[in-house]
Amino acid sequence: MSVDSFSPTNGPCRADLSIQTMLVGSGTVILKKHTEYAVGGLLGVVVIQGFGYGLMFDLNFFLRNLSVIGELFMVFSESMVSRKALFAGLPSISETDRKK
Repeated sequence: MSVDSFSPTNGPCRADLSIQTMLVGSGTVILKKHTEYAVGGLLGVVVIQGFGYGLMFDLNFFLRNLSVIGELFMVFSESMVSRKALFAGLPSISETDRKK
């Protein structure tokens, strides 16, 4: 992004895009559909807002964003664990099955 993209004339466009990304990303996380892309979009919004509004080096804002980023990583890791694909018709072996 160029310096001109953060000019006051592009502010409303940036805010609209950021709000749309947050709404769509949050909705897909809640519905548990395309969670990886939703987390990426939400993470991008958090980082772009920090740099775009010049608050990245404010301690309170930084700690709040760090908390949000941690929560996004938790959602991402949960989606990776639950994404284990089991193929239809093939048996799976779990730890309890091995002990028998």
